[in-house]
Amino acid sequence: MGEALPLFERALAISEAVYDPKHPTVRTIRGDLEAARDEPSE
Repeated sequence: MGEALPLFERALAISEAVYDPKHPTVRTIRGDLEAARDEPSE
């Protein structure tokens, strides 16, 4: 999952620039990023 973290971080940065921080898309990506960070690394 480690290689996915930079992609989630980039997606979050882009969505925060386009949408309001409370937008559902931003909240979903933020939740996905947190879940990815909580996953044990292989």
